[in-house]
Amino acid sequence: MRLIGALALGLTLTSTAAEAQVRRFVFGGGSAPKDAVSVAAGRVYADGFGFEGGNPALFSVAAPPGNYRVTVTLGLPKMRTDTSIKAESRRLMLDAVVVPAGRSITQSFVVNVRNAALTPPPLNAPGGTAVLLKPRERGSFSWDDRLTLEMLGTKPGVTEITIEPITVPTIFLLGDSTVTDQPAEPAASWGADAPRVLPSGHRRRQSRGIG
Repeated sequence: MRLIGALALGLTLTSTAAEAQVRRFVFGGGSAPKDAVSVAAGRVYADGFGFEGGNPALFSVAAPPGNYRVTVTLGLPKMRTDTSIKAESRRLMLDAVVVPAGRSITQSFVVNVRNAALTPPPLNAPGGTAVLLKPRERGSFSWDDRLTLEMLGTKPGVTEITIEPITVPTIFLLGDSTVTDQPAEPAASWGADAPRVLPSGHRRRQSRGIG
């Protein structure tokens, strides 16, 4: 979802992420399946994936602009988990998902990635090659070449993340600070909370036992 941050709404089916590959990451140490990468605890972002500054709550993957289906597996063998996930600059994707000890679930949601580069004319207005960012937007997770997930909750339990490019409508919200991405607490907006409640044919929930 692209939040620009009145009130106009546009839809587009274009995606520039089609050439990207499906990537799967597993957490918690140990070996990983052949089609996945094992992510060590505290691995600082490098070579296209890792935790931002070593922060275990902020996991990023290099991704060109476009829409991506993100599928997460939640749940731990011996602990009840409570997980919320925000994407990019705090767009709420999952809110307080509780999984009993010994169970796991998978849930999917769509994340839009963008950067400040503009398509050359004639597809965009002439006169610039990049979005003019405000000082507070420079360095934002919303304007880089990474897909960033913030894993929150009283007992987060993310054990696996799969990221794959997808072509779906993109919603553009135009307005003031009530709709834009907000970089830090306590600021918030209904636009950043919208992904959690908007209907999506790409959201799914599956549950199974661990063992």
